[in-house]
Amino acid sequence: MELVTEKSQFLYQQVRDYLTVQARNGKLGKGGRIPSERDLADDLKISRGTIRMALSELEKSGFIERIASRGAFLCQAGKKRTIRLALVFPEAEISQGILDYANWAADNETWRGMLNACAKFNAVLSFVYCSVSNDLKFYEDFADNLFLQYDGVLFMGSQLSVLAEVLNAKKFPFITTGGVDGIKKNIFYDRIEAYEQAARHLLKCGCKNTFMLGVIDRSSWSLKKSIFRRTFAEVGFWIPDENIIELTSKNEEQCLEILREKLPVDLKLPDAFFCSTQIIPFALLRLASERGWRVPKDFMIMGYANNMQLRPTVPLLTHIRIPYFNMGYQSCEILVNSIISGNQLPDEIMIHADLIIGETTCDKGAKRVLAVSRQPQIYASMT
Repeated sequence: MELVTEKSQFLYQQVRDYLTVQARNGKLGKGGRIPSERDLADDLKISRGTIRMALSELEKSGFIERIASRGAFLCQAGKKRTIRLALVFPEAEISQGILDYANWAADNETWRGMLNACAKFNAVLSFVYCSVSNDLKFYEDFADNLFLQYDGVLFMGSQLSVLAEVLNAKKFPFITTGGVDGIKKNIFYDRIEAYEQAARHLLKCGCKNTFMLGVIDRSSWSLKKSIFRRTFAEVGFWIPDENIIELTSKNEEQCLEILREKLPVDLKLPDAFFCSTQIIPFALLRLASERGWRVPKDFMIMGYANNMQLRPTVPLLTHIRIPYFNMGYQSCEILVNSIISGNQLPDEIMIHADLIIGETTCDKGAKRVLAVSRQPQIYASMT
């Protein structure tokens, strides 16, 4: 082992990191037992005091445990070891003031899911900033530092895909929420099932003539249109092109202006509007208020977003809830279990998205409008 005297890291810390790497590579001791302080000091040509300090650090972190008269051992499954996870992200700041609101809200729910899982499964989650680079060596060095300090890594979406590829080549455990092209170990929510749920709910409410409102530059918009049209066509209804309105803005005020233009005052109102992003239903509800349209009596609204994006609306919005919290929670749970057990991570994990039934939809065939309630119904599945 080559040790370097540097101000940023004490000698015992270098020994601690070295022993950590050796343990993860399966090169430290036999049967989980760590060599004695004397043997380590002789092998590394370092004082026993330095070895003792390094082992003490590893014991405090839960990486090893000492058993009287037997020696020191690597902590295994079912024991007290604390798993160290890194959530690596490319933004210098991850506040709402820096990120696009929709991305910040989605990321925030994902983080909360991860932190909840860590609290339950004896893990610690660190937020680790990594700048974007075109230099592969930069990512290789960054991966080496992750290897020294953490047991596993979490990514969100396709961010830092090159770093994910490097970790994949090094066989270092990681999971991505949302997916990285060409890389396995992803956790998704079932988008096709979610779109079908939304369409089937509107059909169940008796909606035959439906408008679709979407942002044209969203990658999922084409799939949503296709699934909706197919689901309606299966029961004999068609969503024509003129019922599909495509917006170019993610800003609520600008969306409202576009809707004022594309939905004239004398519009023959459809049975329902499906709003494919978190901003559009807010703009549509404001337009309805301006024009005296009543929801759900004059038309129904179906939304599509996650919990934080859907601030309280009046009436309470029926929507498909994107399960970012569950994705974050399960990504941590699966990663921790894999690290402890040594089992291989699954290539893909698919999560269900819930249908939240609020007050913006009702059964048109019922004798009375859905009773007003501020407690939405949650349906885990649709038949």
